Amino acid sequence: MNFKIPKSIIPKEHYLNAVEPFIDKGVIKVFTGQRRVGKSYLLYQIIQKVNTFDKSNIIYINKEDLAFSSIKTAEDLNDYILKNKK
Repeated sequence: MNFKIPKSIIPKEHYLNAVEPFIDKGVIKVFTGQRRVGKSYLLYQIIQKVNTFDKSNIIYINKEDLAFSSIKTAEDLNDYILKNKK
């Protein structure tokens, strides 16, 4: 992983339990909500859970981080993923 998960995560078991049945399924998961409600922290919890699997391959892209500002199109995203996947 190319980022650090915060150490002080307050578990949101209700939301994690709702998402868990869909982990490792061929379906896209979309989290929406207002700013500062915990979407990223829910993703961090999911990443922690998925990282216990042998075949986990996670690429985390934070579009608020200027390091990812070059990703502007679907082609840019595809190129980034192909270059950075395990």
